[in-house]
Amino acid sequence: MATKTTHPEQGEKDLDIGQAYSRAELFLEKNKQAVTYGVVGLLVVVGGLLGYKKFYAEPRAKEANDLIWKAQYYFEIDSLDLAINGDGNYFGFQYLADEYGSTPAGELAHFYLGTCYLRNGEYESAVSNYQDADVDDPVLEAMAAGGIGDAYVELGKTQRRSVSSRRRLPSHTMSSLRRCTS
Repeated sequence: MATKTTHPEQGEKDLDIGQAYSRAELFLEKNKQAVTYGVVGLLVVVGGLLGYKKFYAEPRAKEANDLIWKAQYYFEIDSLDLAINGDGNYFGFQYLADEYGSTPAGELAHFYLGTCYLRNGEYESAVSNYQDADVDDPVLEAMAAGGIGDAYVELGKTQRRSVSSRRRLPSHTMSSLRRCTS
């Protein structure tokens, strides 16, 4: 004996789906122009962002990477004035930081400038450039925080050093530093 069970809920679900579909059609018919403008606007914004990245940001980043090598070479051989200002044929870190500051090489140029100024005894400029350097490498972040601290010590601002260094570093870098010093 098989008993046949009917599911009245299933028929109601079909009806609800049909009602929802007809409501969506009705909404689209009433707001056709607004929906079209919204979709076109979204496509323009996405296209603009992709175009900016592909045709402006990426070529500038590549150009900055191609230009920074000579300044790095001068930094390595301790020709700090040439590293900062360039030699007339090649740009220095100052130009790269000013013109390409939003690129990874420009951020790295800020870090190098901070180090050059720290070595030259220009502590305020060192702090400013270290703070402008937004490098993604946690080791460079820690070195920048140390450079800021060194500059503050040289300036006699020892109380501000620890607060500023901690505020500057992201939390993951601070936890890495705590593990290294423990």
